[in-house]
Amino acid sequence: MDVPSKVLPIDYRRKIMMMIKMSLSEIDKELFHDLFSSNQMKHYTFSVFLPNAKFVQNKVYLKNKSQLLVNFSTNDAEILLHFYNVFQALKNKVIDWGDETGEVKVVQVNTVSTPKINEKTVICRTLSPIICRDHNRETRKDWFFDYRDKEFQEILRRNLKIKLTNKLGPHVVYDIDKLVIEPLAMKQTVVSHYEKKINVSIGRLKLSGEPYLLEELISNGLGSMCGSGFGLLEKI
Repeated sequence: MDVPSKVLPIDYRRKIMMMIKMSLSEIDKELFHDLFSSNQMKHYTFSVFLPNAKFVQNKVYLKNKSQLLVNFSTNDAEILLHFYNVFQALKNKVIDWGDETGEVKVVQVNTVSTPKINEKTVICRTLSPIICRDHNRETRKDWFFDYRDKEFQEILRRNLKIKLTNKLGPHVVYDIDKLVIEPLAMKQTVVSHYEKKINVSIGRLKLSGEPYLLEELISNGLGSMCGSGFGLLEKI
């Protein structure tokens, strides 16, 4: 994506989501309604690579190249096809982000295949931060934990059960209970999203569990708010 001004808002993921929603609403209103008219579970994720970026208060400055890279990931073939069309429809279309950023343009869309996971243990690094959120449905309040908290692994597993039981069936609960999420070289940081400061974790971690479950996490993200650009992992 070309950003001639080399300036982004600190909440840049929100702008990426705006572009995706705008394009999807034009080319597939039914899918747009299915995904965004309710709290529908999102079985996809994305990351935004900002080369040599400098974060200053509420702005992000691209130091060298005036481009950023969006990585979109899913193991759902239907979602993949629809979102490929979304990005193709955005290609070469000039979109005004407003403020100092001004106009941006998607200049290239490529597909990249990833190898199937057959092992029960993988080392990963985060391409976008992991959000560990404990949501209280009655009070509608959120608490955010990072890798240092003892609740980190338990909450991630609990949220996975909610997310994957309808998709994969009740048997997945047993395999999620055995899933081990081990931080290796991680650190805590804070990101801005929709005017909210969120405690997140980034870095390297080890996942141990059934291969199909590990592939699900790497393809569709680990943690909460994956569809908003969080939790994308890369096997290393």
